[in-house]
Amino acid sequence: MSGAAENRLRTSHASALERRAHDLAALHEALRDLSLLTDVPTLLQTLLERVVALLESSSASVFLHDEASREMVVAATRHGSLTAGTRFALHHGLTGRVAATGRPLLVDDYQTWEHRLPELASHGVHAVLLVPMTTGGRLVGALGVGEYTTGRKYDQDDAHLLSLFAAHAAASLRSVQLLEATLRHAGELERDNERRRVAEEALRHSEERYRSLVEDMNDVIYTFDETGRFTYISPVVEQMTGHKPEELFGRSFTDFVHPDDRPFLIASLSRVLERRREPIEFRIFARDGQLRWCRSSSRRHVVGGVAVGITGCLTDVTEVRSAHDEIRRLNEALEQRVHERTAELAAANKELEAFGYSVSHDLRGPLRVIEGFSQLLTDEFGDLLGEKGVQYLESVRGSTRRMAQLIQDLLNLSRVTRNAIERRPVDLASIATSIVGELRRAEPARDVDFEITQDLGASGDPSMLRMVVENLLGNSWKYTSRHPSARIEFGSRRERGEVVFFVQDDGAGFDMKYADKLFLPFQRLHLPGEFDGTGVGLAIVDRIVRRHGGRVWADGQVEAGATIFFTLAPARDPEATAAG
Repeated sequence: MSGAAENRLRTSHASALERRAHDLAALHEALRDLSLLTDVPTLLQTLLERVVALLESSSASVFLHDEASREMVVAATRHGSLTAGTRFALHHGLTGRVAATGRPLLVDDYQTWEHRLPELASHGVHAVLLVPMTTGGRLVGALGVGEYTTGRKYDQDDAHLLSLFAAHAAASLRSVQLLEATLRHAGELERDNERRRVAEEALRHSEERYRSLVEDMNDVIYTFDETGRFTYISPVVEQMTGHKPEELFGRSFTDFVHPDDRPFLIASLSRVLERRREPIEFRIFARDGQLRWCRSSSRRHVVGGVAVGITGCLTDVTEVRSAHDEIRRLNEALEQRVHERTAELAAANKELEAFGYSVSHDLRGPLRVIEGFSQLLTDEFGDLLGEKGVQYLESVRGSTRRMAQLIQDLLNLSRVTRNAIERRPVDLASIATSIVGELRRAEPARDVDFEITQDLGASGDPSMLRMVVENLLGNSWKYTSRHPSARIEFGSRRERGEVVFFVQDDGAGFDMKYADKLFLPFQRLHLPGEFDGTGVGLAIVDRIVRRHGGRVWADGQVEAGATIFFTLAPARDPEATAAG
């Protein structure tokens, strides 16, 4: 696996871990809030607020199942088009299907859904996600979210997250309903001993059911008095820490907290006793001596209107913290890898620079000697060598010139790869006009019609962009040389908000099945006898364009011309540093 692919994989893994950690933390926070509420209206409003925040939805609604009428009733709604108290038959619409199947229902477009209710569709709702609220195999109601724009769609991850929340919400709601019903019943029976006994028995059963729900939760519910000693702790604590509940009764909570975390935890709980409420994370010692990260959300514990201590919910967030640590480690490893790759690139650039120096001084000298002595032989001994001998020497001189040009092209390719880019406004039309003048002076007999758009402003390194235009116009000039007349155009057009420059000619063209070779060094689509060249020019164009944050591509047809397209990043974008 390449370094870039490995980095993308690590980044993707880190992003997934971070999103899951965020969702778990938000879900645990929401469930803690619900578990601490004791009245239905507050629970319903808190439930809606948490659902809207959890799924970032436009609206949310809670439906309760009326067993007597076999209807679903809108119990509460937030930012939606429904009205509290509205009733739906179990065999109608979204709620009816969810109640009948007991499974979540995703509707991407309610306006076109075959089972839509016209009175609801008229409000403009689009995406809808509805999940059942059940506890102990009993239908409590349904929980739904909706969107009034077409830009948001819900997926199976959203359905899974909402279903988890709905299951715990159903348990909390049912528990609070039972508790309220029991309390009302107890109040009615308080006037005589028989009624009081019945009320106490009902309350006991309700408390048992509530305790059962608390003890089945993954979070630990606890209470302790003003001195900090436990008066109750749910059995889940044994799964979390290995301590049995009976071992903790009467002991101070600080006995199990890491010493470094005790001061700010005690300060936080003091604020809770002053009617404040705040979540806090700290470390506790498990029975085996290992440390676990926990998040606590606490509030004052009031009994019969009387400052008796604190009650709260304790969540194990060790895995969440581990995920954050993993993200941090991945980032550190990524930074180290970037540092190493930067050092390797710097070393490679130094080697490339040394190679360029060697090529410039060690190879050009011998070539000049070969060409010079070949010319002397031709001038001084041409008569003795004869026509064939002179042709041989001219072939040698031609080869040295091609080698010298190849060396120059390689140096240019090296230079555009490692030289720093100095960005400034560049007039490509002015550069093109200057190059056209040079081409015409070199071959005045050519009949070529040039069309250059005048508004061709760009941002980049002037010398590098001149090489781009010079190579592209030079190629068009070269590959139209076998036509008695030719046309070459340099212009631009806007595609999807981006400026695309192009050089187009009606020359020799090329077969599109070889288009992927055009921008590779030494890859030529014509024989040397047909057209001169080293096969490096378009590779230089590709390197320069990519270093300017753009891209380059080609279109052509044999003997019907070719078009080279390229883009450049606008001035406000950071410089691309791809070395190719």
